[in-house]
Amino acid sequence: MSWVMQHGRRIARIIAGFAILIIGIGLLFLPGPGIPILLVGLTILAVDFVWAERLKKRLHDEAMKIVNKVRGNYKPG
Repeated sequence: MSWVMQHGRRIARIIAGFAILIIGIGLLFLPGPGIPILLVGLTILAVDFVWAERLKKRLHDEAMKIVNKVRGNYKPG
């Protein structure tokens, strides 16, 4: 029975991660916090998928570059 629970949780986590990711993509074009929602979705998916971890890190790094540039702390490199 624990095998069923373990895989059930994994499937639920993957479905929730993709649902939040789709909502985040939609919010990129609609008014709302698109990038933070994308990061949440990718964080959930990163538990099971390596590609999600890589994409989350890249998205986070790019967002931090933009924030630092706006704040005036930008260092090219």
